[in-house]
Amino acid sequence: ASAKRIPAANPSRIARIQDLVSCITSDFHPKLPSNVTDLCALSADDTLFAYPVKDGTVHVMDVASKVVIHVFKGHTECYNCCAFSPDGNLIASGLDTTVQIWDTETGQQIHVL
Repeated sequence: ASAKRIPAANPSRIARIQDLVSCITSDFHPKLPSNVTDLCALSADDTLFAYPVKDGTVHVMDVASKVVIHVFKGHTECYNCCAFSPDGNLIASGLDTTVQIWDTETGQQIHVL
């Protein structure tokens, strides 16, 4: 995410983006899955929002359309972190003793570390 905006999912399952300069919080998707964790990621250009789900998947949502464009499956357990590459083309996620790298355009897994 840009240095001025951070993503979050609150306990009510609402995806939010907090602007750190204006202190304005934008709720942009009120119906995240009930098993979503609160550790989310926002691409540097603020166009993609990624959130972990406790079933081990990573969901990537287009912020403008509020549509999930990819569901990455590969972890065997719930994971607790994800991050976009600076150019937004990759997402890294990890917990189950692996870090998995995903292509945000194709949805393909690129590498398992």
